[in-house]
Amino acid sequence: MTAGGGGIATVLVVGCGSIGRRHLRNLKALKVPVVLGVDPREDRRQEAAEESGAVTFASLEEALAYKPAAVVVSTPSALHLPIAFKAARHGCHLFIEKPLSHNLDHVDELIDLTSGQRLVTMVGCNYRFDRSLNMVKRLLEDCAIGNVATARAEFGLFLPDMHPYEDYRDFYAARSSLGGGVILDRTHELDYLRWMFGEVDGVTGFYDKRSYLDIDTEDVAEILLRFQSGVLASVHLDYLQAEYRCVVRVVGDRGVIEWNFNPQLVRLYSHATREWKTLLDVPKPNINEMYVEELRHFLEAVETGRMTCYDLSEGRKTLGLLMRIKSGSLGAASSKSLGVLDGLR
Repeated sequence: MTAGGGGIATVLVVGCGSIGRRHLRNLKALKVPVVLGVDPREDRRQEAAEESGAVTFASLEEALAYKPAAVVVSTPSALHLPIAFKAARHGCHLFIEKPLSHNLDHVDELIDLTSGQRLVTMVGCNYRFDRSLNMVKRLLEDCAIGNVATARAEFGLFLPDMHPYEDYRDFYAARSSLGGGVILDRTHELDYLRWMFGEVDGVTGFYDKRSYLDIDTEDVAEILLRFQSGVLASVHLDYLQAEYRCVVRVVGDRGVIEWNFNPQLVRLYSHATREWKTLLDVPKPNINEMYVEELRHFLEAVETGRMTCYDLSEGRKTLGLLMRIKSGSLGAASSKSLGVLDGLR
């Protein structure tokens, strides 16, 4: 196989917004011979064509007529499943951006359909391909800090800064009807914590809209997790911090690991020496590398028929956790945007 696309002649990307155009550029870099793009907006189709040389269409039906081997779904999450069903019925392998959907409706039907047709599937999980976070995972596997007790993940970004070239109020993250909100948008934290510590057997969380932002979704969330391994973790998410923040701190009985995404930083504290050691320090990392490796993994799985590291069933597990937090099934506070769950049963 070549850099990534060797035997795959055609890949279609549905949704030519920011992440869709990134995937188109990366597919070209991975030597996929023909890349197609679909978007109802003419300006986005034009940008996609100029950036990646993609052949673009206004409708999914037109693009599917070209018989792509695989379809990358990078639309707002509320539109993921309708597109995925159409693509799967055309026999296309599926890469679906995170989260898998905005709720669990028809998710199991899609899993059954793709399994029955032996289609390769993957849900976006780009942080699993970040080299700095992989370093943290290896440290944990090597018991570098002994028995892990707790972990704390934090993400913060001022929503209008996420896509400064467009009105944040039009962005899917600001609109509940499109599957927005900081909980669904930042599935990453629950995903990589599950990747590092295993399955979750208890979760509780609160969320609300606490800012002046003109959105109809939550902009802050606090989540607590109990893993089957015994690890306790907390996750903070917000759309409010003007200073970007994406960090993890893991505490064990023999030390501490600290990770920062951008700039990339991995530090290890030893109880024995009472000293910090910097293991990785990259002030200006190439963020796109993890997206390239993510797509490479998917394309290789399509060529070989292997399962991906994060197929639809795995994506459903993370989505299920998020839905339990969002639903507040054990009772909600007076504000309809506030949810709470006191454990999985």
